[in-house]
Amino acid sequence: MLKAIAVRLRRGQDLKQEIVRIVSQNDVGAGFVGTCIGSVTSARIRTAVQHGDEYTELEGPFDILSLTGTLAPGEADGCHLHISLGDGDGSVFGGHLQPGTLVATTAEIVLCVLDSISFSRELDNSTGFPELVVNEL
Repeated sequence: MLKAIAVRLRRGQDLKQEIVRIVSQNDVGAGFVGTCIGSVTSARIRTAVQHGDEYTELEGPFDILSLTGTLAPGEADGCHLHISLGDGDGSVFGGHLQPGTLVATTAEIVLCVLDSISFSRELDNSTGFPELVVNEL
């Protein structure tokens, strides 16, 4: 069965930290981002060539064009989120959403929760990253 959690974030809230908080507060064992629209004043993203604590800092404003990802328990790496942002010239930027991406006017988010499975993350030696593990309940 699928359950939805719909929220609206307001100006100044941290997009990633709020999603992690909502996942923790609602005891989400497995889920995904259904949709997210809104805007941010600034963004921190980690691109495919950056690792660890490296990130790119962008000054907006930007429209949130898409936000996708899997939701699992765990503060550090449980929520694996990718974001695409568009600026006033139509240029698009994207990568792994990092803390420090701040809502400008609003962020309307629907998180979808799965109750028949749970997600966890384990280090995959072949990639060097904590990767998704799907657990049947």
